[in-house]
Parts: sequence; C-alpha cells; structure tokens
Amino acid sequence: MVTEPQRPQLILVVDDEALVRNFVKNCLERLAFRVLLAETGRQALEIFEQLADEIALVFLDLKMPVMTGEEVLPRLLERRPELKVILTSGYEEQFARRMVRDYPSIAYLRKPYTARQLGDRVQRSLQAQGI
Repeated sequence: MVTEPQRPQLILVVDDEALVRNFVKNCLERLAFRVLLAETGRQALEIFEQLADEIALVFLDLKMPVMTGEEVLPRLLERRPELKVILTSGYEEQFARRMVRDYPSIAYLRKPYTARQLGDRVQRSLQAQGI
C-alpha cells in the first residue's frame, strides 16, 4: 500500500505591517510550512471562512487598524474552538494573557522576536494538545 506524502501544514499570518508579514512568511516557508498572508482582520476572516478546515494555525497581530486581532480572535474561535493561534504584539497585552490562560490552544509571542523564537513557538503550538 502506497501512502501519499503528507502535505505541509497551512498557516495564516495576519499583520498590517508588510515587513513583518514577509519576515514571518520567509521564516515559516524555510520550516516547510505553507503560508497565507492577510493584511487586515477583515481579509483574514475572508480567507479563514474559505479554508477554515485546512488552516493549522493562525499567527495574529493584536494591534491593527480597522479590525484588531482582539476583534478577529472570537470570530475564528466561534468557527473552530480548537484552532491553534499565536497572538503577537509589541506591547504587554492583558487580552493576550487572558486568552492564553483561558484557551489551551492560544499562545503569545511578543515583538520583536527572532526567526528561531518564531519557529520554536510555532512548533510548540502545533505539537501541543488542543481542546
């Protein structure tokens, strides 16, 4: 019996800063992940609506104009409560601490971070047991 090779996991990266989006994309692609990019919370929700069952993890900036990560997160979890999410921000976030405490599938990575820190956090999140 021949088994098909496993397809790389898909990660949705949501950040309004192009430099950050591209840095994260390059780091994750070097680790053999497939990556989708969203510049806004609204765009992220549109992508997630179409591919919710394929997305293994969402890397979500909390501070974005128009629709913040705080507004996006509940809508993602409403659709998939077990979804793995890494929240990120350059600030100490009470919201992030509360989410990490209340949801085992959510983690937080404070900016700035290195490629190694990013890769380690993503790997740990994906390996962690969900809900």
